[in-house]
Amino acid sequence: MSNETRSTLIEFAPSVPISFPLRIFSALRALIWVTLINDSPLTWWCQQGRRNERADMEGPVYVPGAPDRMLEPGKAVLATVDELKKFKPFLLQVIVRTPHGDPLPHATIDFWQATSAGEYAYRSYALRGRLTTGADGSVEVLTISPGDYGAGAALRTGHFHMMLQDAEGRREQLTTQLYVCQANNVKGMNKDFLNYFRKSRPQNMLRAWSIPENNGGKAFNEFPKLPSDDIESLKRIEWWNARLAEQGAGIKIVAGGRTEIKLNEKPGWLGF
Repeated sequence: MSNETRSTLIEFAPSVPISFPLRIFSALRALIWVTLINDSPLTWWCQQGRRNERADMEGPVYVPGAPDRMLEPGKAVLATVDELKKFKPFLLQVIVRTPHGDPLPHATIDFWQATSAGEYAYRSYALRGRLTTGADGSVEVLTISPGDYGAGAALRTGHFHMMLQDAEGRREQLTTQLYVCQANNVKGMNKDFLNYFRKSRPQNMLRAWSIPENNGGKAFNEFPKLPSDDIESLKRIEWWNARLAEQGAGIKIVAGGRTEIKLNEKPGWLGF
């Protein structure tokens, strides 16, 4: 059982308990719907895998009803100050677009992850939340880097889970996972347990960066240093570091990454 002690600083991801009946429902849903139907290899490939190159399996730890984690439009906080201090702040930017590259504003993202120690919360919505993209189709998430978990043949590479849906419901909902590999080495995905059920999805690896000067001079997880000419990212980091200072956290963002995800139009009758 993971340690779910939460920060008392309610502005950053306040603790929201998961009711016992909902925990039971989620476990049964994972056992019956997810394992036997939705993530069954043939079903998954026909309904999701071949429709969108960024699709991935849902996995058994999703819990519906996650709380809104938006701090302001386009900016969300998933981790408490306690978690950020323990595991170090990670800034993820997700941009949602159409296949033609147009931004999808107000798209919703159901987001969940493990801690950097590879532990999921089940009694509360810790590191779980509902996000919404801004007018530019982008949302920034202040969180922590997810860690590997499991052992042997059942090892999972660290990853973020996401379910994405456009605001108008005109596009196919997408379930995906975004992998975080040491030094951005895609070989880190070769050991992932899900490869037994579908081919590896290297396109779902996050290209992460680090800020060594905010981490005692050491690159976090051996990620390359954020280029000094990436002015937009530096502005976002400065904004978030100011919010951390307001919380009295005494820490700064040490790493992050950016990903773009496209949502396809829903097919017509009998469309594949």
